[in-house]
Amino acid sequence: MTNLLTRKFKFPNLSDFTLNLFIFNIILDPGNGLLHLKQITFLLALIFNYKRFNYNTKHVLMLSGIYSMFFISTFLMISRNIFYDSGFTRTYMTTFLTLIIFLIDFKKLKIQNIFIFSSIIISLITIVLAFLIINFPILFIPIQGNEILRTMFLLGDKKPFLFWNLIMVFHVSSPLLILSYGLILYDLLRDKKISLIIIFIILFLGLFCTGTRANLFSLTLITIIEYLDYIYFEKRKMLKFVLISLSLIIIGIAGTYLLLTMKTDSSNVKDGHLESYIEFFNENILNIIIGTGPGSYFYTKGFGGNATNTELSYLELIRMFGIFFALIFIYIYLSPYLYIKKIGHNRNIVIGMSYLAYLFIAGTNPYLIGPTGFLVFWVTSVFLYQENNKSKLIYVRRTS
Repeated sequence: MTNLLTRKFKFPNLSDFTLNLFIFNIILDPGNGLLHLKQITFLLALIFNYKRFNYNTKHVLMLSGIYSMFFISTFLMISRNIFYDSGFTRTYMTTFLTLIIFLIDFKKLKIQNIFIFSSIIISLITIVLAFLIINFPILFIPIQGNEILRTMFLLGDKKPFLFWNLIMVFHVSSPLLILSYGLILYDLLRDKKISLIIIFIILFLGLFCTGTRANLFSLTLITIIEYLDYIYFEKRKMLKFVLISLSLIIIGIAGTYLLLTMKTDSSNVKDGHLESYIEFFNENILNIIIGTGPGSYFYTKGFGGNATNTELSYLELIRMFGIFFALIFIYIYLSPYLYIKKIGHNRNIVIGMSYLAYLFIAGTNPYLIGPTGFLVFWVTSVFLYQENNKSKLIYVRRTS
């Protein structure tokens, strides 16, 4: 990985610059409440990358399939006279346009540096806000009441996590930090540079300060898996690998039990959602087969009223699009793994596991369908594609 702190700056061409600007904007300001540049940066990225478009059959079919599922579900929703929020439906329709970036040729993309840089920025903001709130509690109300910050952050009171009480300073894009964290940890284990140590600490604290169980669980899981991968593939220390594995399995089981059994206001809301979904699917067989459409309302005990979306993303897919379309959506989200040809001695395992961790986080947060979710889906596809091509190139050079 390029050393972000010591690399000599070189101004990119307009294709790279506009695409990087779009990525930075989506990560920093996913709600478009700070800069109000999401549409402009997206349009500029498409215009200046138009010559890079590669109408790959797989990606064209993916885009066609997603929009077909969306319009079919919307048509069925309207024809069945289901009560829905038209604004939500339009937002979903335009959000899917983000996936057009899949048409840009993966071979020519240089996005890793801006992705990690953006992750560092939101980590630093998170750390600063957490420091201010913890040390100056009087600032909590004005920070929470700031309209711009409210489009970017979810703030909460202290809640239990294992043996600590954590403050929640949750940036809406924070789940994607796990991918940057995984890449930096991979490099740090193999090259103990000061710059990598600094970035690692920033990303670690950024994830820790979010105060959410899903982020912290994923942070722990990725750290364990990467360290074991390093011991096994790089150091070849089998006895150490076995002993550490057994120890971490015991710790992991105990930690997972504590995480899942702790009840908070958030978990109680999700329990209410789950109960409502079960009742909703039992009401009418069509609710689970074809769904009720994107933007349709349903009553949830979690919120104590009607809602168009909840934090249980995978159940939401079924509710909106039906079980068959939901399975297709999930297959599409898992399709980046098709690029993996080899595990070990490359970044495939860290990228793959980090993406899986994101999908886990998105399962209990509304970040599966949306700019952030689509960005992580695309970035993972690009990283795995380029990693696989790099491995091919190394193999060809060695055998030639």
